[in-house]
Amino acid sequence: MHFGDFHVKHGSHQITSDRSLEEQAEDVETAKADGIIITGLKTGTPPSIDDIAKIKDVVNIPLLIGSGFSYENADTLLPALDGAIMGSSLKVDGKLANPVDPERVKRFMDKIRKIQA
Repeated sequence: MHFGDFHVKHGSHQITSDRSLEEQAEDVETAKADGIIITGLKTGTPPSIDDIAKIKDVVNIPLLIGSGFSYENADTLLPALDGAIMGSSLKVDGKLANPVDPERVKRFMDKIRKIQA
């Protein structure tokens, strides 16, 4: 599978500032990506629910969150998404350099199962 990550948190937003978020998302679909990855503006910051909705309205491929998805916002964001890429929020103390924390993973997955039920 090929995923298109656009409007990335460390990207050159000035270069694409003349194009809407929706237009950029459509470009990813036009380029034949199997899915789109949306991120927040910096590491650990999720995209807004409004931006997620805007993208879902214009594309017909899965939308995954690539930054900022957490236990705290899963109730709000998961129903609007098709998947998530997890990183620091599942690590010991929420720090990217630390190992995965099995207790955080269990707690998180218990919540996800409840949301999806």
